[in-house]
Amino acid sequence: RRGGVFPPPPPPPPVVNEQTRAALAAEAKQEVMKIAALTDRGQLTKVQGMYSHHRGRVAALVDTLSALAPAPPGEAAELVGGEWEVLYCSQQLFRASPFFMAIEEAYNDTAKSELFFRLHELQTHSFGLSTVGRVYQRIDLDKGIMESEFDTVIFRETVVPLVGFWKLLPTFGGRICSTARDVSLSPTGTLSLTLDTTDLRPAPGLALMPLLGKAVAGLDPFPTAAVWELLPWNRGKPTASSEVVYVDGEMRVMRSGDVLTVYVRPTPE
Repeated sequence: RRGGVFPPPPPPPPVVNEQTRAALAAEAKQEVMKIAALTDRGQLTKVQGMYSHHRGRVAALVDTLSALAPAPPGEAAELVGGEWEVLYCSQQLFRASPFFMAIEEAYNDTAKSELFFRLHELQTHSFGLSTVGRVYQRIDLDKGIMESEFDTVIFRETVVPLVGFWKLLPTFGGRICSTARDVSLSPTGTLSLTLDTTDLRPAPGLALMPLLGKAVAGLDPFPTAAVWELLPWNRGKPTASSEVVYVDGEMRVMRSGDVLTVYVRPTPE
């Protein structure tokens, strides 16, 4: 290591047997987990010059894992399905939601979509206003559906330093849920979907927003897809796709453009 920059890992040696392959993959996955813990699920890597060098390290580890995959992603439908939660993302955590995935694809322009996501992040996260908690997905390829959730915590810390320790504003939030249909895995490992609905639900242990939160949470899921197609600036259905780079029984790595998202099987709430 020189000047805080990690050299890329060497290419994996030839896999002699399944035991060797599994051991090398476990070593790479463990290092990804360490970097995710160090960088707040990758969010600190967006701070240029601070932890940003870890992005390249994770990308190199993902390349290593890809070479050590137990099966080609397009042939691993039984591994892709089930429950997952985000361990690491090289960009904003909320982009794991089908809603934001569809927005990215609708722009069809990396510069414009990145500007949109950055502005959204500034509007919702400035001054600690909002924090993204657990980010979760459940995929059922047999039924062609995906359920996605992310918790948002508003006013997590609202005190005035040196004045007192009491909270000025209550902490509240909720669980933003999206569903997708027509979820499929191509032979080349592309996971495709069509956004369907969006709704707000209570998150365990977190109060809903006073008045408005309780009212919205009691409504039926919003028909996002139907409304999407009515808007004149949208062209077609709210579809999205991303590439399965690696998947096994414990970890799944997705790539959408230059964005890497690492999922692991969830821990009990």
